[in-house]
Amino acid sequence: MPVDQLRNVRDSLYRRASDLFTAPPSGSGLSAFTVYSEPQLRAVQAGTLTPTRPCVFLTSQPTRPAEIALPLVVVEVTLRGYPFELGNESGSMIRAWFHCFGRQRGESSTLAWFLRSNLKPLKIYDYSDPDSPVEKETALLAYNIDVEEGPALRDELRQQGAFDYWTIVAVRGWTRDVS
Repeated sequence: MPVDQLRNVRDSLYRRASDLFTAPPSGSGLSAFTVYSEPQLRAVQAGTLTPTRPCVFLTSQPTRPAEIALPLVVVEVTLRGYPFELGNESGSMIRAWFHCFGRQRGESSTLAWFLRSNLKPLKIYDYSDPDSPVEKETALLAYNIDVEEGPALRDELRQQGAFDYWTIVAVRGWTRDVS
């Protein structure tokens, strides 16, 4: 499976989450967030940027968040080459997780339930030219999107604070052609 397929799906999920946070649907109960990316997360951790609240840090890379850089949403994606339909070998199965870390339990669960309620529809873009992505298709997301508390961790990890309020949104779906 080409690397650009994974990038396209990951970046499309990242874009969808970012769009939802910056312009929440009416009736969602959330006001607009300032969305910060990984370079800005590092700047906050280094003390060179003061975030404007309400805000959320959104990354697609594994990172150990610092308490000052919360709330944080990390997008994790895997693709599997399963047939989209019988007799058609093109397409992929998406498995994605949005790891929502908050400053308190209500914040992480609010972010998670907001994403769960508003992810559909998921448009997949071709990011071959990152400056002007082109919409390729709409992914078919499974009916059930699970939300669960993060796993219980050893005390030495919990002491760092960021893992105390961790909620995971688990998404499955299918794309027909993300190449």
